[in-house]
Amino acid sequence: PSMNDFPCADIHQLIAPDLLHQIIKDTFKDHLVDWVKRYIHDQRTKCQADQILNDIYQR
Repeated sequence: PSMNDFPCADIHQLIAPDLLHQIIKDTFKDHLVDWVKRYIHDQRTKCQADQILNDIYQR
C-alpha cells in the first residue's frame, strides 16, 4: 500500500484503546447522567420529568 512510509498511518496505534478516556467516561459521565436524571425526578412531577428527559433524549 502507498501508506507504508507514512508515519501517522499505523492502524494499530490509531485503534488502541485509551484506558484513561474509558475510566473518565465511565466514572464521571455516567455518574453525572444518573445524578441529573435523579435531580430532575426529585424536582418535578413524574409527567414533567419524563417530558424533560424525552426532550433531552431526542437531541
